[in-house]
Amino acid sequence: MKRDGLSVLISGAGIAGATLAALLGRAGHGVTVVERDQGVRSSGNPVDVRKGAYQVAERLGVLSRLQDAATRVRELIFVDDDGRRVASMRTRQSDREVEVPRADLSAILIEAGRADAEFLFDEMITELHPDDGGVEVIFDRAAAPRRFDLVVGADGIYSGSAAWPSDRKPTSSNLSECMSPQRHLVFPWSAMTW
Repeated sequence: MKRDGLSVLISGAGIAGATLAALLGRAGHGVTVVERDQGVRSSGNPVDVRKGAYQVAERLGVLSRLQDAATRVRELIFVDDDGRRVASMRTRQSDREVEVPRADLSAILIEAGRADAEFLFDEMITELHPDDGGVEVIFDRAAAPRRFDLVVGADGIYSGSAAWPSDRKPTSSNLSECMSPQRHLVFPWSAMTW
C-alpha cells in the first residue's frame, strides 16, 4: 500500500503487529505485515485490555467487538476440598477493561488493520539489506525483493527470524526496536492522527 508517509514492514501479525499496522496505516503510512503462520493463532492465555490498551481499542473502533468476545469472568472463587468457598478475588478493577481470548483479540485487531495495511500470511523475512535509502527485504516465498523505509520486529522475543542482523536483532518485544537507516525510529504517540 503506497501512501504519502513511510513504507513500513512489520514482522509479526500478533497483537502488537496488528495494532501497530492499524495505527500506522490510519496515520497515512504504507504498511505491510508479514506473518509466518497461515492465519491467526488460536492459542494463548486471555488478555486483559485496560488503561492505555482500552483507549487504543476505543480509537480503533473495536471496543464493541472486544466486549462481544469477552470472557465475562468477574470473580475467581477458591474452594476447599468439600467445595466450600474459602476466598474470592475480583478480576475486574473497573468498567473500562475487558478480558478477551488471545485468538479473538488477534483476529479483531487484524480485521481492524486490513483496510489500512497489507497482510501477508504464510510468509517470512529471510534477508534484510539496509542502506541509506531504506531496507531491501527478501522474503521466503515472494519472487522479488521489496523496499521499505522501516522494518519493525513485532514477532516476539523468541522468533525464529534469522533475518535480523546480529548487531540489531531485537532483544525484547519492545516495538521501538526496529531496523531503519536512522538506526532506531520511534513513533511518538502524539504523532498518531485519528
